[in-house]
Amino acid sequence: AAAGVEWALLKEKSSINALGAKITATHPITFKDFDAKVMVDGGKLTGLSYTVQMGTLEADHPKLTAHLLNEDFFDVANFPTSTFESSKITEGSDTEGMTHTVEGTLTIHGMSKMVTFPVNVDVKPKGIKASTEFAINRQDFGVVYAGKADDLIQDNVVMTVVLVAQDPTAG
Repeated sequence: AAAGVEWALLKEKSSINALGAKITATHPITFKDFDAKVMVDGGKLTGLSYTVQMGTLEADHPKLTAHLLNEDFFDVANFPTSTFESSKITEGSDTEGMTHTVEGTLTIHGMSKMVTFPVNVDVKPKGIKASTEFAINRQDFGVVYAGKADDLIQDNVVMTVVLVAQDPTAG
């Protein structure tokens, strides 16, 4: 477990999104219901975790939303949540505009993989904002539906996560 104190998540300022693509189009995906923990110790980010309720995903088209929820993709009936739990957060990043590097376990579709991604962390006396954009390969998580022969689905999915939290002792 990460050292420090859990700061209160400001859900209205936080978001977890994805961008899927096929040859002919991109499709933004929003996850409407999630919970997250942001741990802070001595003004430093020490831990991040989140749980997404996969049944609340919404794509840019209702038919696509229904397809993403079924067994071709996320099989939400059998895998209702996806999670991330950090195991290490270090200051510094090789990615421009990012301040930290986060390592941890991402679980999607019942499959867990270690991932590493850059994060921009902005700490203020009463609040913290951690934001990132990184790509994952959906096939690493058992999401293998290929799409139509003339419109194949790309393996890489871009995740965009913004978590905003406030110091529970701040008035």
